Amino acid sequence: MSRHDPVTRPAKFAPSRTTLVLGLGFALVLAMLSGVVAIGVLQLAQASRSLDAVVNQHNHKLALSQQLFRYARERVQVLQRMFIIDDPFERDTLARDLDALAAQFVATREALRANPTLPLNAREEQLLGGLSGFALRAVKAQRRVSDLILDGEVEAAREVMIREVFPAQTDVLAVLEELGGLQRQASRAALDESQRQQRVARLAILSLGVGAVLFGLLIAALSVRRTLRTEAALAYERERALVSLHALADGVITTTGDGRIDYLNPLAQRLTGWNPSDARGRPLLEVLRLVDEERRQPVAHNLSELLAANPEQRDLVDRRLLQRRDGQELHVEHSVARIGLGGESFGGVVVVLRDVSEMVALARKLSHQVRHDPLTGLLNRREFEHQLERALDGARQHDKHHMLLYLDLDRFKVVNDTCGHAAGDELLRQVSSLLRAQVRDSDRVARLGGDEFGVLLESCPEGRAMAIAEAMRGALEQLVFTWEGHRFTIGTSIGLAPIDARSGDLGDLIASADAACYMAKNAGRNRLHLHAAGDPGRGDGGLLIGLVREALRGEGFQLHCQRVKPLQADAFHPPMCEVLLRLSDNHGRELLPMAFIPTVERYGLMPEVDLWVLERMLYELNRMEHWSQGTLVALNLAGQSLAALDFLPRLRNLLVRYPRESARLCFEINESCALTYSSQLQVLCDALHNLGARVAFDDFGHGLQSFDLLQRMGIDFVKLDPSLTRHLLDTPMHQARVHMVVELCHQLDICCVAKYVEDPASEGLLTELGVDYVQGYLVDRPQPLHFR
Repeated sequence: MSRHDPVTRPAKFAPSRTTLVLGLGFALVLAMLSGVVAIGVLQLAQASRSLDAVVNQHNHKLALSQQLFRYARERVQVLQRMFIIDDPFERDTLARDLDALAAQFVATREALRANPTLPLNAREEQLLGGLSGFALRAVKAQRRVSDLILDGEVEAAREVMIREVFPAQTDVLAVLEELGGLQRQASRAALDESQRQQRVARLAILSLGVGAVLFGLLIAALSVRRTLRTEAALAYERERALVSLHALADGVITTTGDGRIDYLNPLAQRLTGWNPSDARGRPLLEVLRLVDEERRQPVAHNLSELLAANPEQRDLVDRRLLQRRDGQELHVEHSVARIGLGGESFGGVVVVLRDVSEMVALARKLSHQVRHDPLTGLLNRREFEHQLERALDGARQHDKHHMLLYLDLDRFKVVNDTCGHAAGDELLRQVSSLLRAQVRDSDRVARLGGDEFGVLLESCPEGRAMAIAEAMRGALEQLVFTWEGHRFTIGTSIGLAPIDARSGDLGDLIASADAACYMAKNAGRNRLHLHAAGDPGRGDGGLLIGLVREALRGEGFQLHCQRVKPLQADAFHPPMCEVLLRLSDNHGRELLPMAFIPTVERYGLMPEVDLWVLERMLYELNRMEHWSQGTLVALNLAGQSLAALDFLPRLRNLLVRYPRESARLCFEINESCALTYSSQLQVLCDALHNLGARVAFDDFGHGLQSFDLLQRMGIDFVKLDPSLTRHLLDTPMHQARVHMVVELCHQLDICCVAKYVEDPASEGLLTELGVDYVQGYLVDRPQPLHFR
């Protein structure tokens, strides 16, 4: 039967040869019946009622048993889906489905036990009683797995699944299988009794004489009609079962007892590429060709033989590559169940296939996004540091020599300040393409943040590394970037640090490359510098960290301010500005945070820098009490500050000294830092709220774990991650994510801020999506902070 063939209930049923002979015999014999035919009629009526009772009782009880079997199976399948789904909302939905299936299981079991029209024998009562204990054990184990998955403890959940759920599930299904076998035995016994009564009736009619012809014909007509109806009902049930198999959303393959194909539903035909006429009678492995993805080897077992050899095995679940008949490959999940014929008899297997190719592709896409920079497609900082650690281990263990390149673009800020971040993003993409073109396939290129890049040259001698670095520098020097009539040329300063058995840890390696890059910049920019043992950067902290320490003692730091625009003018949306930090070098040039903050963090000075900014702002707000009266001032706090033991007491002391000014402050914490230091953050948030200050999550929207922190920490503001807002107009998926975050924030009375807004169209769309504040060059550019 093809997918498109309509299947309907037959309008009439053609009588079999047995039925015709029986009807003719009745017509001839009834001519000789006498008045005692009534005894035969009673016997036939009783046999007919018994047959009806057998059909009705078998269908109803069997349907209830099958429902119990299906509910038990579906609960395990729901748990298996919870393992492969990362979305917590979908996991919560599946957890509720798990409870709903449990309730349906209990209701169906009670319906089987309590219905007075469906009496159960002693063994069936005993099995149902045992089923309750097995089911309770299975439900407890399954709920424990569900709770562990919802709590993020997937490995623990998998152990419970193997150790408790699968054994309990096997017990439950074994009880249900035996219950079904008892029902089939009872049905056969009742059918035998019905046939015996029919034989008695026929003998009585033959031995007792001749009855009235018309009465006999009437009995014959009624008997034939009843038989036709019964056979038609059985044919209809068979046809309906075939229709159900055809309509399933999974592929279904059944085999005979010797492991040969017996049936494929339409979806199984599409998945395997085999049509039923070609596949029927072939060995299962010839049609179902499963391949191990990693080794690219066929799965070396026959599923039907495996189940036949292990009669206790009821179900096998696995994920493989399926090779279609035409050579194409699909990712499928397949489950296998044996077909029992009662006792030790084996009737074959049922294989259920599900196409999970899209799910696998999505998982791989998410894995790629976690490890790569979304703007340039290069490795991100976290993955690059992982590659560096691997290279360091290889250098120490196998005496190999690699090279790390640290690149900082020259004059990139001019492009950003002149044309905006959209132009800067495009320039970074072009730079990334140029860098990839200059390296070998074995090398790794990463964007470390802002306009900084890293390159790992594996198994590369110093001379070759210098040549590659010079090629990069020359390519970027020749790049002419054009944007809306403006033409720009840039360059790059490159620091090189060797990776060998003498290299220090990861922090020392990055600090060496960073210091070499700074020396290249300090020597005139657009040049290379190879780190040597005598260079500053390892022993005395380098030139840059010296500038920072000097700024903490004097006036090397400058504060800038960028206005944040409320989209609604009311008391719940006060004016706001964000305070930004700059550092002046020995030549009076202004360094952006990305130029010095990574070095500050590596040397553990971020708590001192954060406290310097806070103390300066509190002092100035107190001294110039009318400065921007009513404006909320946002300050950034680093994750390193949250982890410092003495940071919170010192911060609290400052805020206590300036209670009026503290109420005007909002402290911004990066989302990734909040997740890393969640326990310290809770203490900090409580302290800040008690002193009247507010708290904001910055760069929010990377993951789902941080949603749980919003309400628990009492967050006041959320600043969306720039990756959601920079290309908002032409990215519907980002619009949906922004809308979701805004709705959640508003339910928790949290204000939502969109950063890097650079055009009126984006502001209009953000207004429609319900965002409370916008920040970016459209609203204001960072300006030096002057108190007056």
